[in-house]
Amino acid sequence: MEITGAVIAAVVAIVGLAITVVTTWAQAEKEAGDLYDQMVRLRVEHPEVMALSRRWVPGTFARVYGERREPEASWVVYYSYVELCLAYCNAVLVARRGWRMNRSSFNVHHKPLLKLILTEHNPIIEELLKEGKYTSRYISEFRAQLTAEGWNWRDEYEKLPT
Repeated sequence: MEITGAVIAAVVAIVGLAITVVTTWAQAEKEAGDLYDQMVRLRVEHPEVMALSRRWVPGTFARVYGERREPEASWVVYYSYVELCLAYCNAVLVARRGWRMNRSSFNVHHKPLLKLILTEHNPIIEELLKEGKYTSRYISEFRAQLTAEGWNWRDEYEKLPT
């Protein structure tokens, strides 16, 4: 009888752990999905952000922090969009690093999106990385890992349609 009780307790514990893991994965996916939805909404409301990503050059930060005339206001929207993109990237990378996201979901769905997002906005991200204090370690390490695997951020950025 004691063995049966121990087996039942072990099965209940395993089922409880499995439910916890699946719930944690679902929560991480929802958090990432909510951030991605915000990105899409901002992109729909301000389609110029994609064109601005192609026009970012060193020194553009002065326009972000300058007066709020119409051309500079667009740069503020673009910078806000990039911050939202980086928030999505961080949420995904933190979740994956902390085993809060299923490996398959990360590799099949999120990793290609991270590559696309970080490539689309490579000029501003490179500028942020140069400073070394404005991006998370997760993004820096992810970019370094892909670079080591042969991904050339500048070349891939140039290949994107204009």
